[in-house]
Amino acid sequence: GVVCDGEGEIVGLDLSGNNLRDTLPTEIGLLTQMNESLDLSSNSLTWTLPSELGLLTKLSDSLDVSSNSLDGAIPSQLGALQRLQTNFLLSDNYFSEELPTELGSLRRLSGILSVASNLLGPNEAMNITGSIPTELGALGAKDDSDVVLNMLFLSSNLLTGQVPTQLGRITSGTLRLFDNDGLCGDVPTEIGTYQDGDCQRSGTGDGGDDDFLCASSSSTISAYFTGTSIGTGTATWPPSASILSARTLGAAE
Repeated sequence: GVVCDGEGEIVGLDLSGNNLRDTLPTEIGLLTQMNESLDLSSNSLTWTLPSELGLLTKLSDSLDVSSNSLDGAIPSQLGALQRLQTNFLLSDNYFSEELPTELGSLRRLSGILSVASNLLGPNEAMNITGSIPTELGALGAKDDSDVVLNMLFLSSNLLTGQVPTQLGRITSGTLRLFDNDGLCGDVPTEIGTYQDGDCQRSGTGDGGDDDFLCASSSSTISAYFTGTSIGTGTATWPPSASILSARTLGAAE
């Protein structure tokens, strides 16, 4: 529904699951007094996400455009939504190109940042590619704030390269990177170290029966690893593994 303030200005908009189709009009950027949430999830929106969404700088709760058919690059202008405090959800679309480094500016987020499951397009040109921006580490522990992102979901894309050590600053919650076959190198010690005996077959995570739950004896971090070309110290991984799954802290997923 539509939430208005006492002066009739739209301050919140929830149009999720309303069978919306075609493009999201650029005029969405005119709703500059919106200071709560914008939820357009679970529709049939297509084409690119308008950069004018970056003009909604008063949004303070969540932005959710997940589960649509949006494609193209994620606008770097979304990094201007620096008042968002809960969720930033772009998962289950057809976004492509590299993750914008500007997402690291969303430093007040304490819930979920998800750009997962964009491995749905008919060809590789419609997938998220490139390396994980080191700037995403700014969503973790900070000297000037107690706010720490709880969940970072980048799974099911075509990300490549090494996992940035900066992600170790996200000291609580869950980090999901599984189903990114191009990730390689070692798991940074800043995220956790894993030895033989730390891992057992779990079957409780997103990878199903092939998940390995790893509870690091050297930290409070637990992890789901099922693959990629990422090494993990002395731990032995399934030879068929193709997924670096998740690390989770606290409650089970």
